[in-house]
Amino acid sequence: MGLVMLAVFLPIISLGLHFSRRQERLNRAMDAMDDSRRDAGYVGPHLPGPF
Repeated sequence: MGLVMLAVFLPIISLGLHFSRRQERLNRAMDAMDDSRRDAGYVGPHLPGPF
């Protein structure tokens, strides 16, 4: 029974770990970029609510 559960959940867990590492690398790369848009602030229309 334990081996069957390992065979079912191991691929799911490994996929989750793979994509979380990939997302972490992407987040680090985006943080390392010199993004001058952050300095400008928000210049769009100020509308109430999440649009």
